Amino acid sequence: MFVALSFGVYGATTHTFQEGVNGYNGTLDTHIRFGSPDRDDGALDSLNPDKSDGGGEVHGLMRFEKLSGTGPGQIPPGSSVLTASLTLYLVNPGNSPSLHRMLKPWDESTTWNVFDAANADGITADGVEAAVDPDATFDVPAGVPYYKVIDLPAKTIQDWLDGKVPNYGWGFIPSSTDGIDFDSS
Repeated sequence: MFVALSFGVYGATTHTFQEGVNGYNGTLDTHIRFGSPDRDDGALDSLNPDKSDGGGEVHGLMRFEKLSGTGPGQIPPGSSVLTASLTLYLVNPGNSPSLHRMLKPWDESTTWNVFDAANADGITADGVEAAVDPDATFDVPAGVPYYKVIDLPAKTIQDWLDGKVPNYGWGFIPSSTDGIDFDSS
């Protein structure tokens, strides 16, 4: 499995957070399925944001916790984030999902019905559940498997580190019925 979040901070230090590497254990990820609205998918080996899979849409969720602090590998308090990227190991090509900063809490046992009982539309980029504007979109050409580095806005990470907004990670909202698959943590 490979999912990694990297930050370049002022002073040219790079911090990389990958589950199980150098003692890091703060990655949470899952996906929620319209076609199986009560199924807990927190222990899956891969995520597949897709507009039509198994009876409906599938939306991904990913969060990296324990980013800032004084512990080994953590970003020291007061640091300035200059760059940020997310690296995914893509195992199935498809159309680009968009990554939206989540505004609503979730955990790995979250299901479609738990997350969105009121609307039944999964993750909505409406400024309530997820940010309206995506932090990133990315192309997934044929030729998988491969590692995809996705540039992220440093401001998102900086706001999390500074406590301006809660870190609820990202929602992967699919763009079409030809979704992608990538390894989970």
